[in-house]
Formats: sequence, C-alpha cells, structure tokens
Amino acid sequence: MVTPALAGTAPLGPRFEEPAAPNPAIRACSRKAKAPPLPDLVPPGEHPTSVRVRAPLSIANVGPGFDHFGLCLEGPADVLELRTSRASGLEVYGDAVVPRDLRRNVATVAAQEVYRQSGLRFRVEARLFKGYHGGSGIGSSGASAVAGALAAAALLGLDPREGPTLDLVVHAALCGERVASGSAHLDNVAASLFGGFVLVEGLDPPIVHRLPTPDGARIIVALPTLRVSTSKARALLPATVPHQDAVANVARASALVHGLLTGDLEQVGRNLSDRLAEPYREPLVPGLASAKQAALEAGAWGVALAGSGPAVFALGPPDRTEAVGAALREGFGRAGVPCHTFTSQVGEGASLVGWS
Repeated sequence: MVTPALAGTAPLGPRFEEPAAPNPAIRACSRKAKAPPLPDLVPPGEHPTSVRVRAPLSIANVGPGFDHFGLCLEGPADVLELRTSRASGLEVYGDAVVPRDLRRNVATVAAQEVYRQSGLRFRVEARLFKGYHGGSGIGSSGASAVAGALAAAALLGLDPREGPTLDLVVHAALCGERVASGSAHLDNVAASLFGGFVLVEGLDPPIVHRLPTPDGARIIVALPTLRVSTSKARALLPATVPHQDAVANVARASALVHGLLTGDLEQVGRNLSDRLAEPYREPLVPGLASAKQAALEAGAWGVALAGSGPAVFALGPPDRTEAVGAALREGFGRAGVPCHTFTSQVGEGASLVGWS
C-alpha cells in the first residue's frame, strides 16, 4: 500500500466545500495511491493567475488488465496552460480534431468540474499542446483530463498532494475522460496522474495501487496512421466472454503482477497477451498480428495492443529497441499501413511545471 507524500499538508488556498456524490467515494484513492510529483508547488498564500501542467500519455490495459492496468510513459505528454481571464477561451495545438468547445474538450471539462465542486466560478483561457493526437491508443484524452484537473486545482491555490484535493482532481479527471470515451475508466487517468505501473482495484470507491516497475525495460510504441474511437472500440466488446478466456486472463494478469513484484521483466512480457478485448478489436488495426509476430522475433519480451488501439507496444531490453521498432514498422508495412515508432522508459506522472 502506498500512501500520499506529505499527507496532512495544509491547502495552499481557499478550501472547497465537501463535494457531492460521487466524490466522497473517491476518498480511498488518496489513501491508496502516491500523490503526483509536484516539485514546483505554488507557495502558501500565493494565488497564481497562470499555471502550466505537464501530463504524460500512457498505456491502458497493459495486456490482460482490461480497464484495471495502466502504464505511464516518459513521453510524449500533453501540456496545458490555464490562466484567469475576463473571457473564457481555448486554443489547441497539435491535433486539429480535438474539440475547441469548452464544454466538449476533456481538459476544460475537467477544469470546470474542479471549479463547480469548489463552489467557485472562474473565467479562464486555456492553451492545450497535444503530445499526440487523439484516437491513438496511448491515453491522449486521459492526459488532457489530468492536466485540466491539476491545473484548475493549482490555479485555486489548492495542494494536490493533500487528500481531499487529490480526491477532487481524480473525480474531475474522470469527468473529462467520460466525455471522450463515454465511460469513466481510471486506467489512463491514474497512470498519467500517479506515474509508473498502476493497478486500479475498483471505481466504487476508486482505489489505485502503484506497483514497482523494475529497471531495465524499454517500451517500444508503434503508432500506425489510423484513428480508433475509444467509444466505438468499447462498443465492439461482447457482453459475455467464454469461461476459458476469463480464466486465461486472470492467470496472465496474476503472473504479470508477480513479474513486477519479483523484478522478472521477461515474465511480465510473456504475460501481455489478452483474450478479453484485443481479439475483438483486432479488425480495427490492420497488420496487428503481423507486427506482433515480427516484434517477438526481433527480441521483444511481449507485445500487445495499447488501450483501444491502434497503437501497439512492446516490452523489451534496451539493446533490442531499434530492432523491435524496425520489426513493428515492417509488420504494419506488410499490411500496407504506414507507422512510426518511439521508445520510452516508464514515466513518473503529471507535474506542475510553471506558474505566475
């Protein structure tokens, strides 16, 4: 069990009123998960008019852990600048498809939920710099939602390391994620917020555990030139699955966690296979089977669809990253799908990187 850093630190600004349901249920989250690293917290008594938050992208499901496993990437990341203003506005850079409507953009929806639950009304200008476009499978909407919630809390002078404020941030980020995917799932949000490998024990109440991530692994991500809607990908999943598939996923998920706890990265990799979601989403990602096989032959420990796709990620040793990346590109190329790849280490989660 991981406890929040600096528990009991006084809030940095006006306290918000106890939020209405479902927020009280979120209390367990801040007691079960490490608070995000915020090295540049606003000093006590200061009330900034502008803040800048960085929220890294992430991988949901991580193979067999549908909706309950998440893995934070070191990069890319969304960066959100939020400032008080006489008139509200939103600018988005890096993705022409992301909504510019304050009521539909996940970052501003999350920020507005912080203000609503705080009983305060603010007009803000937001500038969102997307680390990668939405519909990619690497938690773009989750990162934006985390950035919006953290930025709004910081703009109010609240300390996100303090329990009730962290509860509020989690709740608001889930509200933003719901706008993008149609449901409030915590895997991408928790991974982007807390960093590392996260295990979501449940949503009612939300409880998050951050598990140890051994050194020595690299995450190789392939990004084919496709877009997959999270809500449409979820709609493909059947209401029931064969008993043997459920049993297989329980075994894989358990073995994966054991590998993390014992530092056995090869065990983690060979248990990335999934029988609950990936088989039903494979038609959305032409070349998936070919890319996975090529990556394994190139020395990857394991390969899986990232979230809803189309991104695919492989886990492997540092000396095989170039070969695995080339294999993933070649595998998708055989299906006529261009793609590019990048390599990341495990990220440390969201942070406040500037304020004035």
